[in-house]
Amino acid sequence: SVRDCEFRNGVQGIAFARKARSRVENCTIKDMQNGGITCQLGAFPELVGNTLDSTGTGISCTQDSKPTIKNNTVSGCTTGLGLAGTLPAIEGNTLKNNKTGLVLSTGGGLVKGNRISGSQTGLLCQQFSNPSVEKNEIFGNSEGIVCFRASSPEIKNNEIYKNGSGISCVQLCNPKVSSNNIHDNKKGLFLDMSSYAVVHGNNIYANEVQLELGNMSSDWENKSKSKPERGSQAQNLTMASRGRAVPQQIEDGAQIMGFVDASGNWWGDATTAEMDAKGPNANIKSFIDYYDVPTRTYEGYSGIFVQDKVKYGGWKKSKIKINTQ
Repeated sequence: SVRDCEFRNGVQGIAFARKARSRVENCTIKDMQNGGITCQLGAFPELVGNTLDSTGTGISCTQDSKPTIKNNTVSGCTTGLGLAGTLPAIEGNTLKNNKTGLVLSTGGGLVKGNRISGSQTGLLCQQFSNPSVEKNEIFGNSEGIVCFRASSPEIKNNEIYKNGSGISCVQLCNPKVSSNNIHDNKKGLFLDMSSYAVVHGNNIYANEVQLELGNMSSDWENKSKSKPERGSQAQNLTMASRGRAVPQQIEDGAQIMGFVDASGNWWGDATTAEMDAKGPNANIKSFIDYYDVPTRTYEGYSGIFVQDKVKYGGWKKSKIKINTQ
């Protein structure tokens, strides 16, 4: 075990490899050039209650390592936690003032009870990562949660507030977003490039824009048919051949729905009043969708394509009771 130690002004704080299983507890690691704690080659240490500051990457995990990461504080890093694969619960950590708080690459796992703030990106789910993101507090970031390229996590019971965007999904993502409080962001949710999130049972309120659809057109998806530049399976095979990902079966493309299913949410008093007055198929001021940009053209494709819209029918008339603790 490594307890109550201090590591400063070096290249790398602690490195684990070859199934190492130490416990690192209540240590301080600061001002490292290349990393605070590095886990590789099947290492599975317990990293509990440590403080890491200005270490490049705070804690990194590659090559089938499965560390336990609980109750650590990571700040001032390019990446707070940079993790690959399915890990034990990442729980109770404080990630603040990093360029990116937490990056997940491939695999699933549980991200629970963390506080992520002051980052350009709070939580980034890269391609092939599909974690369960539960009961986190994500606030004061330029982007709270970002799902990229077929990453479709389950996002539930989180408090997401005062970010530039609460949740952003780019390129073929289908996350399930349920039972969250998403409020006081510039944009509550932003969905782009055929990212059909399912958004049910949330309190989404007091955002400048509640829900925005970017480049979203099932009409284009159906007519264009082939999308080689978005080939998830091809990219997976390339990454695997370079040792950067575990080979896996990936369906090439997300479910193309033609609309975003955002029923059963509470949208705040003002938006709810507007929905009550206009009904379930209307241009809602705090949504940006088909009603704002009805058609679009695409470079390399002839014709005009119909944009998608938000289906918000069945909205709640009062705030939903949600447990985010």
